Formats: sequence, C-alpha cells, structure tokens
Amino acid sequence: MTTFLLEGIAVSLLMVPAFGAERRSPITGPDRRTAQADACALLTKAEAEAILGQPIGAPAKGSSGECHYGEEGDAAEIIVYPMMLGFKSKEEFHAFVVEDTEAMNARTKESLKNTGVAVKETAVEPVPQVGDAAYFVDPSLVVLSHGRVLNITAADRQQALAVAGKVVPRFK
Repeated sequence: MTTFLLEGIAVSLLMVPAFGAERRSPITGPDRRTAQADACALLTKAEAEAILGQPIGAPAKGSSGECHYGEEGDAAEIIVYPMMLGFKSKEEFHAFVVEDTEAMNARTKESLKNTGVAVKETAVEPVPQVGDAAYFVDPSLVVLSHGRVLNITAADRQQALAVAGKVVPRFK
C-alpha cells in the first residue's frame, strides 16, 4: 500500500461529508454528523501486532481523528477511522458508499487522464458478516454499525476483517 493511495482514499472519504452532506439524511443534527469515537481506544497495540504479525510502535492519532498502527505509509499499517457520519438505514449507507466510490473513480480517471496510466476502477464489494452493513472498497472496509460509520484501512480484505472483528463490537 503506498502513501499516495492511502492519502487519495483518505482525501476522498474526508471530502464527501463536506460536499455531499446536504443530499443525505444522516442521523444526527443539522450538520448531519455524529460525535467521533476515540479511534485508538478501539484496537489495542497487542491486537494490531497480532494482526500485522510484527511488533509496532505506539498507536498514533492522526489529524482527522483516525488512529495509525504501524509505520505510516508502510504496507504493514492499519488505520482505524470512526467517521463523523450517521445513516438512518442500510440502504442510505449503501447508496452513499456506491456514490462516493463512483465519484472517487471519476476523480482518479480525470486526474490521470493524460498520463497514460491505466486506471482500474475500485469496486464496492458487500461484506455481509460485519456490522449492520459493510463494504470492502480496496483497501478499506467501510462499516455501518448502530447508524455510525467506521473505516478500516489495511493491507488487504482479510486483514481488514481481522481488525473489524476486534473494533466493531467496541464501536458504539
């Protein structure tokens, strides 16, 4: 996983609430955001090390409230990000994830249009065994749990599922 890819995904997920909030009806308040959970309280250092299969430094809180486990930009990094979004239904959440992914794909194509780089579109893959609804949008697992959204970025789907098994029950 490269830093460029992670930054692109993070920017995409951070920008959507700012630009798309008026078209959605998340659960709370006029600004349609939920209170942000403490990301670093959702996964212990020991749990992250077991999932990554190697020792890591102390978890580090990022500027957007996310928690980084492992060296930033390293392939062996986990990012847990409780997003400040809420949704009234699984259908509304699904529509959000699909729309956001399509917009991200369009932005990526546009930004790389004249470079000759082949762009593989990111797909939205349902993950029925996690939360109330969840989708793997490589390299992130986006989970709806109790009306709130949790984003888990990991090296692959299997690793993201291992993280979800630990953090989703604590995300309330």
